Amino acid sequence: MKTAEIWKEELQAIRANDWQLPKEVKANVYALELYDLLGELDSELRDTLALSLIWTLIEREKLSKDTCRELLARSQSDGIFIRIEEVQGDGVFKRSFALLVIAALVEDHVKAHRSWMRKDHFVELVENLIRYAKEEQDLRGYVEEYGWAHSTAHLSDAFAELAACKELSESQSKLIFHTILKKMAVQEYVYIHGEDERMAKAACALIKHQKIEFLDWEEILVEEMTGIDQSLPGHLRLQKQENAKIFLRSLVARIQRLGFDQKWTFPVISVLRNYDVKY
Repeated sequence: MKTAEIWKEELQAIRANDWQLPKEVKANVYALELYDLLGELDSELRDTLALSLIWTLIEREKLSKDTCRELLARSQSDGIFIRIEEVQGDGVFKRSFALLVIAALVEDHVKAHRSWMRKDHFVELVENLIRYAKEEQDLRGYVEEYGWAHSTAHLSDAFAELAACKELSESQSKLIFHTILKKMAVQEYVYIHGEDERMAKAACALIKHQKIEFLDWEEILVEEMTGIDQSLPGHLRLQKQENAKIFLRSLVARIQRLGFDQKWTFPVISVLRNYDVKY
């Protein structure tokens, strides 16, 4: 078994060669080995090297469809739910980086000449990501000793890629939008590492790919973003309020930047006033 140091030396050499694998290395086998490194606490090994190479192999279409299916299955069975009960713990890295593998795989599946995911597996994936969003309690962004955890931001990347899938139904899209809004109005943690912008991108992807109707957009915003919760203790109330405000502002800004019809901003601004009357 290779030690972390041997892995780093090996992957650094591959990176120096523009991520080209040595001739004797089989991409499909290697990708599955790399996946096991995503729970490492060494951020260079986990993020800069292992994940980057997995991404590159997927992007360059070096992996077979069967390997993509296997990686997707592992990302759910041995990824996003690993030690999910922990409020803060090292398991978050495997969970969070499995989300980034899922995002890259879904992006690959969307390509017309690839399209390797079965419909029942797609339905299962959407259900698992929504379940993951509800169960993930570790919302930390950057962890000083170990680098990025960033589970909420990485979840947003997976949601954004799902929005481009022809398989995504209207009902699934509405559930995703509900989930995004719930995730961006949590009370236990204040987002400070760009999670608002990443989730705004995911929400706008539903508009971009015409996966949500305007009336549903408006109805869900009104249902989820109800304003300041006076029943919460002061610090939790303020944290929830701040998260919602920052996200809604980012959502307005992204809609405008992408040049969408301004009607999409009207309900966002309306519910934003529930948190910030001066907006």
